Amino acid sequence: MKLKDSINYALKKVTRNKKNIYFIIILMICTTTITGALYYRKTFLDSINYTITKTLQARSVIIIDTRENYDYSAISNIDHIEEMYNFNYHHAYATSNSFKNDKYTGSITLKYGSEKMLPKNITGKKITSNDTGVAICPKYFYPSDSNKINYFDSNLFLTSDDILNKTLSISKRKETLINEERVEIGIYTKNFKIIGTYDPLETEDKLDTCYISPQDMIEIYNETKAALNTSMHTPMYLIVDDVKNVKKVSNELVKAGYIVDSVFLLNSNVINNIKYISNIILIVATFSIIILTILYVDKRHKNNQQKIGTLMSLGFKNKDIKTIDLIETLWITLFSYLLGLAFTGGILVIINIVFRNYLIHNYLIINHSIVPYLIAFIAIVIIPLITGYFYTYKSSNKKIITIIKEEN
Repeated sequence: MKLKDSINYALKKVTRNKKNIYFIIILMICTTTITGALYYRKTFLDSINYTITKTLQARSVIIIDTRENYDYSAISNIDHIEEMYNFNYHHAYATSNSFKNDKYTGSITLKYGSEKMLPKNITGKKITSNDTGVAICPKYFYPSDSNKINYFDSNLFLTSDDILNKTLSISKRKETLINEERVEIGIYTKNFKIIGTYDPLETEDKLDTCYISPQDMIEIYNETKAALNTSMHTPMYLIVDDVKNVKKVSNELVKAGYIVDSVFLLNSNVINNIKYISNIILIVATFSIIILTILYVDKRHKNNQQKIGTLMSLGFKNKDIKTIDLIETLWITLFSYLLGLAFTGGILVIINIVFRNYLIHNYLIINHSIVPYLIAFIAIVIIPLITGYFYTYKSSNKKIITIIKEEN
């Protein structure tokens, strides 16, 4: 029997048997389950890995000297420390009068913008050590609280073209302590020229965050908040050159008598739970496929015993029968796999649309990968083929008289 005839005959068997259709639907659901679990695992682990390897948070350390005796020279001589500054200068909240209107509340987060702290990819100019009165803001700028932002509204954001070379005027309350109570004593104002923009997805900053020079951050703090700081133990903010060296630097600082705290607290339970959930889903789905395939193929062969006996009596060789049955299984699994992939793709599109706000706000990006599809292909196509071949080989090697007796 020619291979072409075997393929056509097997295809007819698939489409004419309702049980095959049911099995295709089951395998399609398994395909969606497997690829979905793998995408769930990849998306969340990629986000965590990006934070660890690409952003400053994972290589930032806060230290406190209870002796209030920071030895700046000794600290700066510790290997792998790139930046050190007073934690009070790290960020400040202000209101932008130039971007306050019916559309925006004008709330702005200002951030310490030394050369080591700036985003890597900037459109326009960077802030240099001698600059003052300049700022670098997000290329999708939203000068308001972004916790409940609607990312669907493309007209909601100010783009690079809208803000480059524009003036960012800010105002902030000047406060002091009188009888241990905070009292406003005036308003501090300052203008900044926006000389560059950056992608907030790369830094995981909020969309209202603008970087300004260290001199300006120190000035803002001294003018507005310094009088409120009565603490004897001011924290220092340190940036390490690589996340791999954070532990080493922290140990050196502890030996020197400092209290050390990491900015980025990696919860290993979160990672373990993500892996655990995805692994359980994969194991259950794979074993379900194996069991369902065994039951299905076994039932199919029992129902087809007479047909197998007839084919054998007509002179069909075992090789021909195996080929027909194997191709039938291949058609079923391929249909299931392709339908499952199409269904998974549809679900991913829906998730990207419906949960877009949540995904972007939490810096979760669903990137396509070949790995989920390869694993699903092995589970949905390869495993049933191997199982189907085993049962086909077992049945087709029976003697004709045995098959006929079993049928009777």
